[in-house]
Amino acid sequence: MRNRTVKMILSAALIALLLSGCSLTGKKSGSESIDPPRDNSLTEEVLSEHWDIGMDDELQEHGEVAPVTLYFKDANGNVAPVTMAIPMTTEIAQRALEYMIDGSTSSKYLPEGFTPLIPAGTTVLGMNIVEEEKLAIVDFSPEFAQYDAKDERKLVEAITWMLTGFPTIEKVKLWVNGEPLHQMPVNGFPLQEPLTRAIGINLEGIEGVNLATAEPITLYFKSESPDDFEYLVPVTRMIQRTENKAEAVLQELITGPEKQGLYAVLAPDVKVLEVTPADDLVTVDFNDYVLDPEYRLLDDAMQSIILSLTENQIAERVQIKVNGNVEVLSSDNQSLAQPVTRPEHINVYPM
Repeated sequence: MRNRTVKMILSAALIALLLSGCSLTGKKSGSESIDPPRDNSLTEEVLSEHWDIGMDDELQEHGEVAPVTLYFKDANGNVAPVTMAIPMTTEIAQRALEYMIDGSTSSKYLPEGFTPLIPAGTTVLGMNIVEEEKLAIVDFSPEFAQYDAKDERKLVEAITWMLTGFPTIEKVKLWVNGEPLHQMPVNGFPLQEPLTRAIGINLEGIEGVNLATAEPITLYFKSESPDDFEYLVPVTRMIQRTENKAEAVLQELITGPEKQGLYAVLAPDVKVLEVTPADDLVTVDFNDYVLDPEYRLLDDAMQSIILSLTENQIAERVQIKVNGNVEVLSSDNQSLAQPVTRPEHINVYPM
């Protein structure tokens, strides 16, 4: 397992060299990442502890593999990211889409209750990445239209959020059988403009929201599959427009989710003492209720904070303090004294 895991991590590092329009490598800005560290001084034991992504004999036959975050429907009906190991190729984005097709190789490795949203029998006929526009044009076979009407928006969200997870893709256009789609074929979800993450994901209800003065934010809450796989789920919520968006995001994390099967990662007693945005860095000071009984910041809370702040383009880096002190430890006893960047992959699932 350790040799395979190390091999997979090294493979991921090579993707940027293989792809001209679809790199998996994000900006680091000289900060610590909450992904596993990758310097050469690390031992196999450390790598294996952080990246427990295995692969069976069938996957091994494909040679080099890489971690990619795919999107599926979970048991609660939410669109959820899962990071899995897939065969590495120069067409990694297209291969990732193929792993999101019902009946593909990934289907038998998913957490219990997770199902693919792209209909069985669908073929990705091709993908063109327009580098200067950061646009991916995906051409599906006619079977793409054979989805359940109630899953139409989920299908669009899963494809859009997976592809825009690659730093060189910001927009997506969908085609079927060589022709551009202007709306989804079953319920007519509009596709006149390229799809971006601005469409949101797992939208909450908007009852009581004044849309004229509202703005969307995306928050990450916790869930758990029937086979005890814990994972984070992005949810888009409408809030009143504010000048301090970072503080609003954190307060909404404390408020917690509305959707079924999701749980807050910050306790109700957590208080945001101060939020200071500056350029690409936001500094957040919490009271000590953000820590566990051993005075550490739990991993799911840390990732939810980092993901929610960076997803909303508030900052690229986050500095976490507790009662004004930067000497904060994570649940695995790693120092958080330096600003932290967004993880490249979340919800790693051991296959």
